[in-house]
Amino acid sequence: MRALAIYTRLMPLRCTSIVIQVACVASTVLAQQGDQRGEPQPALPAEWLAVDSPALTPEQALSSMRVADGFRVELVASEPMVVAPVAMAFHPDGSLWVVQMPGYMSDIDGSREREPTGSIVRLVDRDGDGRMDTRQVVLDSLVLPRSIAFHRDGTLVIEPPHLVWARDLDGDGRAESTTIVASGFAGLESPEHAGNALTWCHDGSFVPSQHHAGFVPDGDGVAAFATPVEGQWGQAIDDFGRLLVTPNSDPLLVDLVPRWMAARTLGAPGVPGVPQRVVEDARTWPAHLTPGINRAYRAGMLQDGRLVQVTAACGPVINRDIVLGESMRGDAFICAPCANAVKHYRITEGDAGPIGEPVPVGGEFVASTSERFRPCDLKIGPDGALYIADISRGIIQHRIFMTSFLRAQVQARGLDRPIDQGRIWRVVPVDRPLRAPVDLTKADDEALVRHIAGPSGHLRDHASRLLVERRAAHAARHGDVVVSVPRSLMELARGVQVDPAVRHSAACTLVLLGEADQALVEALSYDRDARLRADAALHAAGALHAGAAAAPSIAVLERLAQDPARGVAIAALAALGEIPDDSMLLDAVARIATMKTVLKQPPLRAALASGIKGRSMLLLERAVNGASSGNALDARDAGVRAVLQDCAAQVLAHGDERLNESLLALAARAAATQPQVAAAILDRVASWTKPASKDARLLRMRGQPVGWGELLSRGPRAVRAAAVLVDPQLSWPGRDGYALPKVELSAEQRGRLLFGNCVGCHQASGAGMPPVYPPLRDSPFVTGDPARLVRILLHGLEGEVEVDGVTYRGVMPAAPIQSDGDLALLATWLRSQWGHASSAVTTDFVTRVRSADASRSGAWTLKSLDAAAQVDAAP
Repeated sequence: MRALAIYTRLMPLRCTSIVIQVACVASTVLAQQGDQRGEPQPALPAEWLAVDSPALTPEQALSSMRVADGFRVELVASEPMVVAPVAMAFHPDGSLWVVQMPGYMSDIDGSREREPTGSIVRLVDRDGDGRMDTRQVVLDSLVLPRSIAFHRDGTLVIEPPHLVWARDLDGDGRAESTTIVASGFAGLESPEHAGNALTWCHDGSFVPSQHHAGFVPDGDGVAAFATPVEGQWGQAIDDFGRLLVTPNSDPLLVDLVPRWMAARTLGAPGVPGVPQRVVEDARTWPAHLTPGINRAYRAGMLQDGRLVQVTAACGPVINRDIVLGESMRGDAFICAPCANAVKHYRITEGDAGPIGEPVPVGGEFVASTSERFRPCDLKIGPDGALYIADISRGIIQHRIFMTSFLRAQVQARGLDRPIDQGRIWRVVPVDRPLRAPVDLTKADDEALVRHIAGPSGHLRDHASRLLVERRAAHAARHGDVVVSVPRSLMELARGVQVDPAVRHSAACTLVLLGEADQALVEALSYDRDARLRADAALHAAGALHAGAAAAPSIAVLERLAQDPARGVAIAALAALGEIPDDSMLLDAVARIATMKTVLKQPPLRAALASGIKGRSMLLLERAVNGASSGNALDARDAGVRAVLQDCAAQVLAHGDERLNESLLALAARAAATQPQVAAAILDRVASWTKPASKDARLLRMRGQPVGWGELLSRGPRAVRAAAVLVDPQLSWPGRDGYALPKVELSAEQRGRLLFGNCVGCHQASGAGMPPVYPPLRDSPFVTGDPARLVRILLHGLEGEVEVDGVTYRGVMPAAPIQSDGDLALLATWLRSQWGHASSAVTTDFVTRVRSADASRSGAWTLKSLDAAAQVDAAP
């Protein structure tokens, strides 16, 4: 079996750059950009106000920390060796590389962020005492650098708007060669909401947090593939290659399957579990009063003067080691800089994926009484200790979100100075030794395999990557000369008594080396560990894409589609999309359609919709052809009909007039022989066009669908009734309503530009990021009562909200747009995108709503919005 063909699995990126790279737009500016018009910012009770928040020396800062029993905190590096560290990574040689961003909020107005003051430095502990002794500047004169990842003989660096490959060609420690290998990164205007945490994944790709693309090596560059935008600052990877992110108020989310699977099919509902909430309990327990929170004046933000829930979760890491204790292996640690703490979550694995609980309840793993302890990135080092990057600043809130309340706090307590501090700490066990230093760059292949078999996930990943890169480098130098792979690597992957994390790493390495075989995939598919069975599904997908014999891999996927562990079934169903032959895919779907336990579960149907991967029209045609195809779909089954409706939705999502025409012609053809298929198509068309409602919209086609007139006049009664319902919403040349709507291009462009404020959370596709940020596409909050939409844009929305069966608990801030005219343009743009055809919103309407709610303070809740709507409806 050849290696997972990620190099050829590249997907064309959708045109999202217009909205992803735009600056935040606002017509006027209040006292601070984070202020919300009409929201009072009352002073806190006097007893909640910290009197002093002095800058501390490293020794003083260390004495201010509390750590869980059995551990101690040690200083690794401090200023001037390191200043404003925001990210870090351990090199295979054991050195610590640090991304420094001193330009971030270097004054209260962030006025010098575009100055080239950022750098990448390499720190080395020469004497083994745990303190860094030497500092080498690898790359400097950078503007807001954000992330590094090691690749071949260099380093990939995110410096917006570019991804740069930096190499030291003369051995002096400095990277004098820099090559732009990709562009399109945001981060200059809003450093918080842009690509970061570039992570080497176990399929050989590099995937960042908060960016719309991942990357695979491609010669001396990289090639991009589409991903949904997830996370905020930082990203972790676990022992089974699953990515985890921390979007501010959500402590931890996981991707059960690779992120690219959720971005490949327009109109599909995404893949369940991409992402999925790991931690429900977002409480935090600071060690001191925390008045310096951006919106601390809001009810419920503080209790007894202390932050109640995390508001800036970031920099996560999974403890993929045993040095901190065997019982803590696999647990998560996250930064909580607003609480001046590092949090610990115990992670357990269930059938639906990982679940996290805070440890201990009522306390934190590390907590400081200093307001200037600002952890922002965590790593487990090669020695097994937990490393903490501490930017050590009074200000961490960016200027575009800062409120006047916070500005007053900063000025009153001198939190804007100093700006030249920075610390790296590590947490070590008091009763167990750390692992001895190791330099993997000098290890031979057999030694690298021994590290894959070892207890350190950090060393395991480096060893796997180095083995793969060595094979690629040898092939580049010597052509097709085969380098032997240590036999022990296959023994690790097949060993039923071997640690599952080791088996996962060994198998992934074999796949990337092109040395995996079908027997390995079969063995994994029957393993007791659900995570290895999910691996089997993904490896089968890779084999299919690489052109291996299809039948054995398809058989594995069909069997795993019925797996009792939901993550395994989701992986198998989504992996069907890698079947290259249309007929084979349709046959597989038809067989799966007979598995009633699969189609009865909406998450699994959604995964299957992703697996259909752009071949929805073909599947609908298969359903219409029925028994004549030799492998029929029984549309009498409710689960099958739901799948067909999903397929119709995918077709409609393209907005292609020819496809629309073909879809309706297919419904007309199916009316007599397969009425359930026709009904499923027309049901979805009705959902899309919303006939006989105030939100009704036209479905445009290139011509009248073949057989449509006959269906309207002589079709079966039930199907004919559905056709009559949607017929007024169908439009083609020569029929009333076909003319293109007259839209002022400047207004449409302005609306799109304003949407740049929303795209980071709600996505360019409008699909949102369940379960963190709800969708805007087909949302009643967008297409329904315009007053409700305007109210949310003006004041924000908080409290639980349920959309399409998913509960969202975050707080949506008011749009950072002050002009009524711009708010009207944004609302109109939202109500006309993604197939929406809701009425436009005028500037006068926004002004009237604003005036009616002039006394409003704070964000709306669903209950208060309903009450306002009742007032609007009153005579």
